[in-house]
Amino acid sequence: MTPKQTKALAALLTQPTRGQAAQAAGIGLTTLKRYLEDSAFQAEYQKAVSELVEDAAAQARQSLNPALSCLREIVEDGDEPATARIQASRSLLEYGLRLVEVADIMKQLQELEQWRRDTDGKY
Repeated sequence: MTPKQTKALAALLTQPTRGQAAQAAGIGLTTLKRYLEDSAFQAEYQKAVSELVEDAAAQARQSLNPALSCLREIVEDGDEPATARIQASRSLLEYGLRLVEVADIMKQLQELEQWRRDTDGKY
């Protein structure tokens, strides 16, 4: 990639619109669109977006325990208003159920992948 393409890639990841990304990269919108039509640039862009999403997911995972602990403290604190405890309880139930569902799906997916490896696709 050229230095301008590298700058355009960084701008695409940090600017809210393509127009603003082009401006931040010091190129025209037409040039940016041409970059996005290039398969090599598109591959680098997709790779960068994937890495960004993975980083965000890692940060979210790291925040789960403190957030759930905070909600649990509110639920268990008799000095908190009932509305705060109810809202915290609802949040704990909602997120807890989602986490259980995702964990179950992940376990099933791992079992299916293991079955596929064990059977070598014979079924």
